[in-house]
Amino acid sequence: MLARFFVASLFLGTAVVFGSVGGAAQGLLANIPLLTLLSLTLLQICSALFWLLRFGFSPRFVQVQLVWDLLLCAAIVYVTGGLQSQFAFLFIFVLLGSAFVSRPAEVMATLLASLLLYGGLVLLQYGGYLPLPGEMPVPREMLGTLLVNLCAFALAGALSVLLAVRLRQQARQLHRQQIEHADLERFNEQILRHMTSGLIVVDCQGRIRSCNSAAAAIRGLAPEQLIGHPLNEVFVLPWPFSHLPLERAELEFVHPDGHPRIIGYGVTAFEQEQQNHVLLTFQDLTRVKELERHLQRRERLAAVGALAAGLAHEIRNPLASLSGSAQLLQEQSPDAGQQRLLAILVRESERLNRLLNDFLSFARPRPPELRLLDLAGLLRELCEQLACVPEFTGLGIELDLPDQWQMMLDEQQLRQAVWNLLLNAAQFSPPGGRIFCVARPLQRCFWIEDEGPGITEAERERIFEPFYTTRNQGTGLGLSIAHGLLAAQQARLDLVIVQGRGARFRVTFGEVDRLNGVGGVYAG
Repeated sequence: MLARFFVASLFLGTAVVFGSVGGAAQGLLANIPLLTLLSLTLLQICSALFWLLRFGFSPRFVQVQLVWDLLLCAAIVYVTGGLQSQFAFLFIFVLLGSAFVSRPAEVMATLLASLLLYGGLVLLQYGGYLPLPGEMPVPREMLGTLLVNLCAFALAGALSVLLAVRLRQQARQLHRQQIEHADLERFNEQILRHMTSGLIVVDCQGRIRSCNSAAAAIRGLAPEQLIGHPLNEVFVLPWPFSHLPLERAELEFVHPDGHPRIIGYGVTAFEQEQQNHVLLTFQDLTRVKELERHLQRRERLAAVGALAAGLAHEIRNPLASLSGSAQLLQEQSPDAGQQRLLAILVRESERLNRLLNDFLSFARPRPPELRLLDLAGLLRELCEQLACVPEFTGLGIELDLPDQWQMMLDEQQLRQAVWNLLLNAAQFSPPGGRIFCVARPLQRCFWIEDEGPGITEAERERIFEPFYTTRNQGTGLGLSIAHGLLAAQQARLDLVIVQGRGARFRVTFGEVDRLNGVGGVYAG
């Protein structure tokens, strides 16, 4: 539109100043027709600009502009001498302009309209149906000049059609490329958004330029809390890096939830916009490291269990002989002092035999015999039995159990595992404390929680190890046996840390295959 304004002002102004009608130069004020056309043209261009800015571009808008331009060219040719006008070439400008904004069919229509307007105007003037401006004579070689101009129009129109076809092809190709680029950009954004690995781009000043959602989630911050901040404030990393690329390294940081996290990261350098950048990729290895520790512990326990199982069988036979001999001597000895010592020997032999039985249950649990069991009823029954134990009568037991929870389980093994968990909670509960037994069938889990002193950081790493206990009279096998029995039934035993509470042991069914049966410590 601005180009049309310039062209119209230039040619109409030139025609007003230097135009000749009837062969004689006319003054500026005397050339009223051209002044009128100039005013109408400038008014139309201003109106079209207003419409374009207000309502936007449309094919109908282009068609209206082309019709106006053709009529304007015909009017200029008419008032400047018709066939003798020096402005017949303006039709060529209209044809070329239509090639940029119209389809090839519309360019052909514009060409036909140009030929009809110009040829009709000349023929009407030659036939005397339209008066010539001023007193201009009818040219003698009208036909030759007309044919030359019409041929020029036709040639310009053909070139305009070819140009329109080429522009259309380029426009379609560009549109396809833009769509493909936009699709590729969205695809890359979706990949970055759904990646579990964190990505951070750092500029040459050490500030974070961009990051994906996984990076913000691993760090525990919002993306806007990362972008624009120095890298060494987000992660304790040396900046600048001493050597690149860095394939794999690890670091530990404290998550905003207060728990330590371990991440593995790699660093590479690349150039963007003639500036050096650093790409940092990292993953949260906290869970992996924890599983590695538990797997190592399971390997140690398996080796210890295999060795201890053989020793237990070797110890049980002489222990039975010692206990039987002590009982015979107790029956035959009349001395009271000897009777007391022999009773101690029998009692301790029985206690040692029970310890061996427990250890064998831990080292070599029998295969489970699965049958349909009401787990909610079993939990309710065991809690009622615990309330009847004399040393735990002062404890409060709160239940949050469904009416029924049917599962395929080994009743004897599950009963022993849950009883060990209840005894552990009762033994660490203060006088008058409460024990909570909660089941969530939809989540396939239940837990037992106490109000005891809790478990320290040093104790958490060893709570499932055999013979590890913090009680003077404990054997350290209760949790280990419960862990092994539950693992045999495709269940997982975890210690869940609950701030401000005692200890919560959660049993989740159906996770042994996925996690190799290891237990863990988690924040609840």
